[in-house]
Amino acid sequence: MPRYYIAVPKNQSFSYQTVCSWKNYSFTGTYDEAVIKAIELFSEEGYFEDYIDQITNFYETDQRYHMWEDAKEAWYNEDYESMWKTAKSYFIDYFEFESDDYNKGIIEWDKFDTEYMKNWDEDEVIVTELN
Repeated sequence: MPRYYIAVPKNQSFSYQTVCSWKNYSFTGTYDEAVIKAIELFSEEGYFEDYIDQITNFYETDQRYHMWEDAKEAWYNEDYESMWKTAKSYFIDYFEFESDDYNKGIIEWDKFDTEYMKNWDEDEVIVTELN
């Protein structure tokens, strides 16, 4: 099974003086399973509060109507697997890995140097194993 690095940035308001930080997770399983776990982790951090607005703005008008009820039901029931199945292209785009001021998203473990997982205030990398 492949191993994935999931980086969840702290959900905060950004300003010029904001020091960005994130949480590092290691997940072993399929990509689909990693995305479902990432949806859960990002939701717990306060992301996706406006999930319905985000996906309706992401998809073309004709697609919005067909997915609205399924997406709304999945969100309110915290059914992360259904959220993934309903809006795959949105989540693939959302979780595309970024590493600039902070790490965000999903990437295969071996494709990212663990040295860059370290937050600014850490002497060593702190990673939470999810399975």
